Amino acid sequence: MKNIYILFTILILLSSCRNQEKKELILGDWKFLSSTNLRTNKIIKKFDKTDPLFAIINKDLIILTDKKEKAKADKFPWKIVGDSLKILLENKDTLSIYLKEINHEKMILDFYFLGKTRIILEKQ
Repeated sequence: MKNIYILFTILILLSSCRNQEKKELILGDWKFLSSTNLRTNKIIKKFDKTDPLFAIINKDLIILTDKKEKAKADKFPWKIVGDSLKILLENKDTLSIYLKEINHEKMILDFYFLGKTRIILEKQ
């Protein structure tokens, strides 16, 4: 019984360490590159220099902005739970986004919005 308790404790510690690593990686300025409908594999939107969108992520909020009109920026509280990014929306609903990949250069997110969608962001 003692061994099971120790194993359980180690698993909890490892899980919290991974979440902390993800949280540290996710902080910063991210530029949206594209969004793709995964069912049809068609690009829904490709963000370019004329139509940029950024996610500025600090320890409390995700701020979606084009960086030109900061007053119009949308701000959402967030947290990481397992492999998911949980975002609290204005109507108090929670949007759950799967963190498919994250590193110091890019982040790939999968979620359901009018079908399964993938968003690719690049660290700025």
